[in-house]
Amino acid sequence: AELERLWEIKKSGITREGETLPVILCRVEGGFRRYIKNIPVYGGASIYIKIADENLIESIGIEWREINEKPKTEVRIIHPDIAAEKILKELGSSYSDRTITIDHFKPEFFDLGYYSKPKRQQQNYMQPVYIAGFKSLGSSEWNHLIVIPASDLVFEHFNTN
Repeated sequence: AELERLWEIKKSGITREGETLPVILCRVEGGFRRYIKNIPVYGGASIYIKIADENLIESIGIEWREINEKPKTEVRIIHPDIAAEKILKELGSSYSDRTITIDHFKPEFFDLGYYSKPKRQQQNYMQPVYIAGFKSLGSSEWNHLIVIPASDLVFEHFNTN
């Protein structure tokens, strides 16, 4: 696993007299991403650690699905252009009452990898997927993460919305 993101949680305050107190670091959180044969596994952080004041470990967690070393089968990966079309079609199907344009969503992320569902959801296979993230440009809309199988041979479907 490799460090993917580091957060610093800081706090400050104001006294009753209006004096601003200094900003202090109260916690550091790190998220680590798992790789299977140099291919990233997306989903929640594979490993995370939260370190509180005085270097105390507040919590640590691992969301790591066991896999067989030998794949069930080998699959042919679809071209990224075809995957992008499928992802845009799926995004558009969420809004059948209107046409989605770049005025509604900004593409932020597109990659080939694996996807690990949340630990409370059943998942039988780690299959290659294309994953795309879109940021909503409207104030009342949700951001979207779309995951589609990266081959024509589909073992499981992913519902991320």
